[in-house]
Amino acid sequence: MELNSSMGLSFEKLRGDNYPEWKFNMKMLLLERGLFGFVDNTEPAPADDAPIQEKLGQMRRKQRALATICLGVEEDQKNLLVQSENAKDAWEALI
Repeated sequence: MELNSSMGLSFEKLRGDNYPEWKFNMKMLLLERGLFGFVDNTEPAPADDAPIQEKLGQMRRKQRALATICLGVEEDQKNLLVQSENAKDAWEALI
C-alpha cells in the first residue's frame, strides 16, 4: 500500500519490516509540508496575544502533522498510536 500526498510523493506505509525507510520518507514528507517542527519541538508556540487566526492555524497544522503520521502506518501498526495526542507522541511511539 502506498501513501500518496498532494505533491505526488508516494511511499509504503509503515509495516513491521520497513521502519528505517519509512522514517526517512515520513520525515521528508513532514519537512516538505512544514510540519516536522511538531515532531522535534522546534515549532514555536504563538504568542499569548497572537490573533486567534494564527492560533487556529497552528492548531490545524499540529493536527495535520499527527494525522499524516497516523495515516502513514498499516492497520496492524495503528495500535501503537491510539494514545498519541500529538505528532511528537506518535513519532516516539514508533521508535
